[in-house]
Amino acid sequence: VKRGLKEAQSLPLHIDTSGSVVPSGQRVFLSGPAERVHKIPQWLELRFLHPELRSALEERLKPKDQAELTAQLAPFGVVRYSLDSLLGALVARTNQRVKELDEAEEFTIRAELVTVLWALFPYSAPSDERPAFPKDAKLMLLTQAGSFEDARTLYLSEGYGLMGRILQGLYAPFALQKLLASPSALGLEQAPERLAAFFRWLGVAEYPREVRVEFANSSFRDHVVRSLSFPLHMQENRFDSPGRLTGVYFWNVATLDGLDE
Repeated sequence: VKRGLKEAQSLPLHIDTSGSVVPSGQRVFLSGPAERVHKIPQWLELRFLHPELRSALEERLKPKDQAELTAQLAPFGVVRYSLDSLLGALVARTNQRVKELDEAEEFTIRAELVTVLWALFPYSAPSDERPAFPKDAKLMLLTQAGSFEDARTLYLSEGYGLMGRILQGLYAPFALQKLLASPSALGLEQAPERLAAFFRWLGVAEYPREVRVEFANSSFRDHVVRSLSFPLHMQENRFDSPGRLTGVYFWNVATLDGLDE
């Protein structure tokens, strides 16, 4: 029996929603929004089990639910669908694909991923009810500097509504690498508000991020001390002048991203 299972795992046993045979070793989702992502590049290896095949397997295996059916088919590369797992798999596969190809092809590869993610974006759901984009998925997006940066470090820019225009004016003079490339550069021609919602979902920010810093600016520290009213009482201590207040330091200091640039 063990030998038969091992041999079966090396065979192309599945058919996807397009009617194509799935090569052995490729992951297949038990179900999912195949109708929304029917035009995807083959290199993404995104496949959903054909519904007729799934029905036949259910009739033969008689699982009590989808979780049990997934467990029964797991040795053959079938995984249960969730938007989180699907998105994570797409981003991981893209990052792997980029490493396999020349740098010149990176733009095309990453642009194709953005198109697929757009098709999967649950725009109709209220913003506070949308499934969160996976936090551990390192999605690289094109910036106005021409580089690819982690979406979680970027900001909306011109072409993404009012906040995008404000952020464009704030960061463009010194940090184009922090600004998301234009919609046309990303191959998306949609309403600015809808695009802004999409990229916020992916992790792009609509406000300057708060960052924690180690603060060692002695001039500012001296300014703060001189601005205090003396005599100064702190618990049981009394300080009659700024010169008597020594050992002052700041901790847990927050600033805005890029403010010191």
